[in-house]
Amino acid sequence: MKRTFLIILMAFALHAQAAELHRIADLNEQKTADNAGVFTKGSWNNLEIQLNGSPDPNNVDLAMYGTCNIEMDKSSYTHNVIKAKEGYNIHDYTFNEDTCNVKVEILDRKQQEVRVTTTDGCQTYCGIQGNIHLLDGYYR
Repeated sequence: MKRTFLIILMAFALHAQAAELHRIADLNEQKTADNAGVFTKGSWNNLEIQLNGSPDPNNVDLAMYGTCNIEMDKSSYTHNVIKAKEGYNIHDYTFNEDTCNVKVEILDRKQQEVRVTTTDGCQTYCGIQGNIHLLDGYYR
């Protein structure tokens, strides 16, 4: 009985992953400051995603009033799997709430490459000095 439980537990652990990725470029593929992150936890079909960014993490006022934070779970997004020509999958998570639309695309290579796009309607997820588009970009 213990052996069966251990095997089941190990199988579950292999499917549950956590990743912390940092923004390396904007949507125009220009290098950017490391001021935004994507944090994921769980399996592909039940992934928790948190997007977090600040205009300047070293500036206390901007960090306090300019931080943007969006949390997504299975109840708040749609998930589609797209087959890429290169032989891997792209997991597309789309979050829609009121006028806020967020698209998080994760390459199926150990959740190590992510592309995030947001719309102006997501500004309510930022402090008064924040800019939602600081979350847009490529993460690794």
